[in-house]
Amino acid sequence: MIARTLTPGYLVGSHTLQFVADSPGAIHEPDEANNAATTPFSVIGSPTGVDATTDALSLANARPNPTTGATSLRLTLPNAARIDFVVFDLSGREVWSAPSRRLDAGVHELRWPGTSDRSRRGLSPGLYLARVRIGSAEFTRRIVLTR
Repeated sequence: MIARTLTPGYLVGSHTLQFVADSPGAIHEPDEANNAATTPFSVIGSPTGVDATTDALSLANARPNPTTGATSLRLTLPNAARIDFVVFDLSGREVWSAPSRRLDAGVHELRWPGTSDRSRRGLSPGLYLARVRIGSAEFTRRIVLTR
């Protein structure tokens, strides 16, 4: 069961969704029964036009990873919150930090440029740890920096 709005546009009620698998350049058939699947679904809750809501606090792994430079982490916030985003080397030294800021509920991209705060130049290849704090919650993700 999907417990949140994925895409605005469907009215509350029952609907049917059909997936058709055709090769590029295929001729459309009037009866797609041999290469289609149909599934019913229901939309419950608020009417269309309301912004998508998130239902869980989460931080995805960095992408791209490994990286030769910049990378991003996708943060999902169920409520507005103040966040802190810091990157450490394996010896525990802080090499980069974003200014603490308040973000609205929703999905956000946290970007690390792959450089240090001090030199603004590239860091040595290796393993780095990205830490994101949201209130009392803390997430740590590994980032592999290559050249």
